Amino acid sequence: MRHGRPELDLDELRKQKVAPADFAPVLAKYEVGDLANGSLPHEEAIAIAKACSRHFTSTLRRARTSCERLGIANDVTTHELFVESPIPHTNWQQPKFGALTWSIIFRVAWLVGFAQNGEAISDAKRRGAQGADLLEKAAAEGDAFLLGHGIMNRVLGGELKRRGWCKTTSNGEDYWSFAIFEK
Repeated sequence: MRHGRPELDLDELRKQKVAPADFAPVLAKYEVGDLANGSLPHEEAIAIAKACSRHFTSTLRRARTSCERLGIANDVTTHELFVESPIPHTNWQQPKFGALTWSIIFRVAWLVGFAQNGEAISDAKRRGAQGADLLEKAAAEGDAFLLGHGIMNRVLGGELKRRGWCKTTSNGEDYWSFAIFEK
């Protein structure tokens, strides 16, 4: 499951023009931020989370708060393997685009190997494989639940598919969205 809507106003960021060098503080603020006050999970998300016997999440605040709002915070294992892969970026002073535009440009560049000021995709995939190991081990004992982040959830999902798991259910990629994988 993906975490809830972050407190950082992404719509406001879309309006601001920033150079890549100015993008770093925006990313840093996002990484330490919490959830927006009104970001609450839907009943189906709560039911899915509570139905699982093992719960995992990243160490990031927005993920831990999402677990609190799902009612599973006392029964969750946090692990750095599930932290979102940071968006790489340059230190250029020009040109200036909206922060969303830069995030798309740099994430696409990341997919083809760009990793300056971020994490290499190969490292994210290595973490994804280790995270999949944890999830598979937990799933061998009962249903396992991961509250994660958009990109790392995709990396983990790809790794699970390579291992023979099938995505049987998905309700999109928005905040509080989820996918179910079965062996």
